[in-house]
Amino acid sequence: MNEVLLAFLMGGLIIGSTNIASSLVGPEYASLIGGVPSGLIAPFFLNSRKQKKNFYWGYFLNSLAMIVVLLELHFLINKSKFSGYKIAAMSGITFMLLAPVLIYFFGHSEKKKRRR
Repeated sequence: MNEVLLAFLMGGLIIGSTNIASSLVGPEYASLIGGVPSGLIAPFFLNSRKQKKNFYWGYFLNSLAMIVVLLELHFLINKSKFSGYKIAAMSGITFMLLAPVLIYFFGHSEKKKRRR
């Protein structure tokens, strides 16, 4: 029960600090405060080194997927005459939802190949 309470308090602190930062320095910097700590704090709640290692690998892959989406959106918004920003954002969200599934199945197929 203490772990759940601690996780709840940490989450509240992160969201609260993000809200304060967005009013002080702007939302572009607030996302740095809100996004980074949650990924760095989560492993404290994992028990084994292997779990932490797997978590960080997944976090790394998710970060790569996010970079791809952000580059796509940056290009569409700033470098092209494309005006469908909502479509671009939805394609980014769709990619972020599909990327973990693809990574999961690709990772498992690679593990199976190595076992043979």
